[in-house]
Amino acid sequence: MAEERLSALRKGMTVLSADEKPVGHVLEVFPYVGLVETFGEVGIPPQQEGHDPVNYAYSEAMPGVGDSYLTVREQQGSVLYVPFSAVSSADGDRATLAVDAESIPAMAWNVRPDALASREQDYPEDAGADPKKA
Repeated sequence: MAEERLSALRKGMTVLSADEKPVGHVLEVFPYVGLVETFGEVGIPPQQEGHDPVNYAYSEAMPGVGDSYLTVREQQGSVLYVPFSAVSSADGDRATLAVDAESIPAMAWNVRPDALASREQDYPEDAGADPKKA
């Protein structure tokens, strides 16, 4: 499990790409976000504002399949939501991604995952998904 292997992740660590280029610094670590139930490709849970039962795709068969995340402040100031599965190692004061620097923009890590929708106020400059839309 990624959470066990990467328990060394912590705020302030330097983040490097797989090709050893600086990416930024860890802002926060969310190690247990991936353990919550996931709600499918579309729809939001009934207790969340904007719930539309037509688009609701919750499945009891999918608990715990989501990933956990760390937020990274890039050198140019933007925020990345990096899944634990994209971190190859975390030692001392640095974390290394499993992705080279050139590939990072294609990963869409600038989009806040639904599991962290409540962090909208903390990172207003990101491209977070609208939690009220499927």
